[in-house]
Amino acid sequence: MEQSDFVSTDTEESFSFILNQAARAVARDLQARLHPYGVTPAQFNVLSCLWEDDALPANVLAERSGFDAPTITGILDRLERQELAVRRRGSGDRRVVLACLTERGSALRSALPDIARAADQAALDGLDPERVAILRHALKQVIANLSDATGR
Repeated sequence: MEQSDFVSTDTEESFSFILNQAARAVARDLQARLHPYGVTPAQFNVLSCLWEDDALPANVLAERSGFDAPTITGILDRLERQELAVRRRGSGDRRVVLACLTERGSALRSALPDIARAADQAALDGLDPERVAILRHALKQVIANLSDATGR
């Protein structure tokens, strides 16, 4: 059977349509769960990177979070306004701007990862661990396929 045999001509059954619908549903659910904390999914992604390694240069933060530089700039602007992060000049190289957590940003680490895990569990409800592993592997392959094609 050729790969083209798996490609649907019915829009609602096409892979891209289903994947887009799933991504939007997951994002909406996570956004609703994070809303009481005043944090968006994109901000949560950046905060998660900073919880793992505080004081990151913006370009490293962009790479780790999967956002481009202008998007990271906007996210950091909003995190600063919310007093969850600050920008500081690097001590070794004053040209380097580091994104750093504030005390408030660090404090969110006690609640938000559990909220994100609960969102993941809700999204994967009804799938056994083997299917989750297959899904994870398949989605990573899709990302790799398209990253190779676009150079991103």
